[in-house]
Amino acid sequence: RTSASASGKAEKSIEPWSPRTPCAVPCGVMVQAKLKWQKQKFEIEIDPAVSVAEFKASVFSLTGVPVDRQKLTCPKAWKGQLGDGMNLAECKLKDGITIMLIGSADVMAAQTAAVQFIEDMKEEEVAAVSLPVGFRNLGNTCYMNSTLQCLRFVPELQEGLRPFARLPATAGEGNERLTAALSRTFDGMGKSTQPFHPTEFWSTLKLIYPQFGQTTPQGMPMQQDAEELYSSTTSALASTLKDPTGLPDLGGAQNLVDALFGLEMEESLTCDESPDEPTSTRKEISRKLVCNIQGGGGSAAHVDHLHEGVMLGLKGTIEKNSELLGRNALWTRTQRINRLPRIVCVQFMRFYWKEARVLEEGREVVRGQKCKIMRPVSFPEVLDVYNFCNDRVQGLLKANRDRHGDEIMGDLLKKQAGAAEEEPPAASAPQAMDVEGVTPPAAAEP
Repeated sequence: RTSASASGKAEKSIEPWSPRTPCAVPCGVMVQAKLKWQKQKFEIEIDPAVSVAEFKASVFSLTGVPVDRQKLTCPKAWKGQLGDGMNLAECKLKDGITIMLIGSADVMAAQTAAVQFIEDMKEEEVAAVSLPVGFRNLGNTCYMNSTLQCLRFVPELQEGLRPFARLPATAGEGNERLTAALSRTFDGMGKSTQPFHPTEFWSTLKLIYPQFGQTTPQGMPMQQDAEELYSSTTSALASTLKDPTGLPDLGGAQNLVDALFGLEMEESLTCDESPDEPTSTRKEISRKLVCNIQGGGGSAAHVDHLHEGVMLGLKGTIEKNSELLGRNALWTRTQRINRLPRIVCVQFMRFYWKEARVLEEGREVVRGQKCKIMRPVSFPEVLDVYNFCNDRVQGLLKANRDRHGDEIMGDLLKKQAGAAEEEPPAASAPQAMDVEGVTPPAAAEP
């Protein structure tokens, strides 16, 4: 958005991107209206093509009333209060209408910073207030680009990596060099307004982990697994990031990576063939939960949801020696979470190995073949990990739920009551609330 300053120089203000709604009013047609707030009246222009959020932002800049406090009414243009889901282009806007604003304003501090023009800013200054840039694809490197983008948006990890940016490119051992390359990659992305070339990290990765340097017969890099890159990268970072940078402490973890991503898993093994065999338990660190995807023809289990796949992966059967029986026996392996990290990474296990018969030098031999499971699996926006945890962690989670449950339900009911006042329900079949633990009322008989 460009405006003219008193000096006549074009001034550009940087605003976040937001989708424009379709507008039936021709471009450039502005509606002249009045905004009444308390004892003040403002002459305003409304562009029907902008979103409600943008209009409310302009009202905030004019009156100082925060967006979440604004109650905008205009009976001649729309019913009730102006909601974010409404479309200004569909409202009955015309010149001379009066819009009522209810809400208290924040005390606005006087502007102390000088106006800065985008043409006079350095690239890293523009990048700091612009949308994040992406990576250039170096040839089948989408798995690497997407994984690094996820890691980049962990603030504590960025803080831990920052000191390594000063290391020379050839200094240190393998893991330290990869950590420094990743630090410089993230630092370079933060200073650029153009898609970034992760060449240094890519070259260092292939040097330390040669499997990522495999190529096709045509010389193109081969497609690799994002999980393998995630595991290799976090393993390298765990050996170098030992300080709780960006965190109060490591919370019992041995390094920053495990403090952020490390799940302490409690594993128990019970012998199915010998009840007298003592149960063996151990604890290990895992940096991801695995969602086992199963289904299709001939499969006994069908996984349609993330929760089902994770639960399936937490229990299985292995063959292990039994001291009482003096031979190998079947054991049931059960895993539960004993310590939760700040961030839980979930892997969708879509690849598996199956036997394939191939001809080599005129002989038929059995080889493993990597296959992909093409099955849709749904997942929630908020993952409830209660059933994945052991009794100790479940007790802590339950105590927290009991402590704050009434408060959460009170806020939910207030929100639903407010939505019901703004938008009266249409005459249709009652809809069940998509809220865990809340039972919808029974539908009335017609």
